[in-house]
Amino acid sequence: MRLILIRHGETPSNVAGALDTARPGAPLTPLGQRQAAALPAVLTTSPVAAVYASPLVRTQLTATPLAQARGLDIVVVEGLEEIGAGALEMHTHAESIDTYADTVSAWITGDRGVAMPGGEDGHSFFGRFDHAVRVLAARCLRACTA
Repeated sequence: MRLILIRHGETPSNVAGALDTARPGAPLTPLGQRQAAALPAVLTTSPVAAVYASPLVRTQLTATPLAQARGLDIVVVEGLEEIGAGALEMHTHAESIDTYADTVSAWITGDRGVAMPGGEDGHSFFGRFDHAVRVLAARCLRACTA
């Protein structure tokens, strides 16, 4: 199994520099739509057996052109969401951005006990994300052996 992770296309919140992680999330900008439309051509030589997205609108909109080009449905999977901003949600000032980045940096260096202000810690994030990936792997194994 090969897992290709694709970041969503540009959103108005990206343009504004806002920490936008809550559901349902922002739609795509016209540039984000063009980025999503480019995916099928970029992945022409890559076999794609399934297309999964998080519950966030922007991920599903980004996945749509690829799914349509391959004749696949988009399967929404809980747990694939990005790192929640917690109390920093929709903040744009540098201090909040730095706090978000510092929290993620702590997790990367092994201190997963650090929590996003008003949000999850690294154990919770990696637990939910790893569980979602295990669900995808199990689906792939079932489909490949059926």
